[in-house]
Amino acid sequence: MLIRLVVSNFLSFKEETEFNMLTGSFKIHKDHIIENGNVEVLKGAAIYGSNGAGKSNLVKAFAYLKNMVLDGKPSSLPVKHKASSDYLSKPTSFEIEFFTSGSNYSYGLVIDNNMILEEWLVRVRQGKDDETIFKRVINKGQQSLEFNERYLATEQDRLRIDLFERELVDINKLFLTFAANLRENKIVEITEVYRWIEDKLIIIFPESKPASLVPKFLFKKKFHAFSNNVICGFETGITRIDTETIPLDQFFGEDDKAKAKEISERLRNGEKMVTLHYLPVEEMVAILENDKPVVKKLYTIHAGDKGQEVKFELYEESEGTQRLLDFIPALYAVLFENSVVIIDEIDKSIHPHLSKSLVAKVMGDRRTNGQLIFTTHESNLLDLDIFRQDEIWFAEKDKTGETHLYSMSEFKPRYDLDVRKGYLNGRFGAIAFLGNLVDLKWEEYAEEEQGV
Repeated sequence: MLIRLVVSNFLSFKEETEFNMLTGSFKIHKDHIIENGNVEVLKGAAIYGSNGAGKSNLVKAFAYLKNMVLDGKPSSLPVKHKASSDYLSKPTSFEIEFFTSGSNYSYGLVIDNNMILEEWLVRVRQGKDDETIFKRVINKGQQSLEFNERYLATEQDRLRIDLFERELVDINKLFLTFAANLRENKIVEITEVYRWIEDKLIIIFPESKPASLVPKFLFKKKFHAFSNNVICGFETGITRIDTETIPLDQFFGEDDKAKAKEISERLRNGEKMVTLHYLPVEEMVAILENDKPVVKKLYTIHAGDKGQEVKFELYEESEGTQRLLDFIPALYAVLFENSVVIIDEIDKSIHPHLSKSLVAKVMGDRRTNGQLIFTTHESNLLDLDIFRQDEIWFAEKDKTGETHLYSMSEFKPRYDLDVRKGYLNGRFGAIAFLGNLVDLKWEEYAEEEQGV
């Protein structure tokens, strides 16, 4: 579970800025608390702020860190805090703290101009000194790699670390990624941290499409049933989701026999499936079924005017329905897979009543064993019947262009307060205030056009 993210000199975050899932002293919704030893975290967070305040930049910080870990290097130059010219020559830093497999970890990086300056992994121990797993510092092209004494117990251990430092680790690549993907001599803590970032940290932007939706639907009976249950509950007109099977040769037709042959050979040579994308909203997979290569795709069923079943392609569904389909794997991951799901603009293309019902269901379900974090403008979600005070966050940008994050818990509002009304009245900040529209003098433009 996520404990905190600390970021500096990235987009609109200038000084070190912390977002965390730690609990306050509030008494409501005690079932929203997830415990790991002496650490308590919350299972949800809603982040509010006006347009341009930096809400999405927080999601981008999570995404940039995850992409670095998966790629094994900074994938592109991070955008520094441009509004402060002196920060263009300063490095960018990320540090994420979370717990997995019963341990709390803190993993961090300092990078500058696509170069790694520092990298570290620490096991955070309550009531004891923190335990450094590794610490890496690069200075003027020379790197030092320090390890916990437990990994230096034998001569073979020491030789391995020396080899890492001198030959095997590129100074512009992440040691975490390198070490996690070794075939042998793996370090348990490094592997746990890498796998958590890879598998349990799920980030969804408005333009994101769910990965592995079709395979999960095909091979996980529980996910299959869950998907149909959820989409029917949304009252979109869909009565069920199902799969269509198309012979591979027929799918590609006469014009692309070479592609069909290539995929068929890959499947017969051991690949379990090949993912295909032919439309932005549609994922398909090629698999062997009864030793024959076929393509599997999803479609929806609606009830016709005479009770008949009517088949729809996914791209024929409305943008809002497609967005709901995108959320299904994320909802499943939050409810059943201990995942941390971060969604930018959860209310995009979704009716306010539906988004509120969806979030309330996740937050109120005692089976929810993951965390749901999202940005939104939807004030109907500001409801203490759904969230605790410490689960509501605000992003506000100051006159220098720097984003500040703060929790509603800082205001210590009563549990019976109408927080939605308070927010819209500006009590908590993080809301756009417009000038007098009369002062915009639009009539001058109209007069000018008429005089042309």
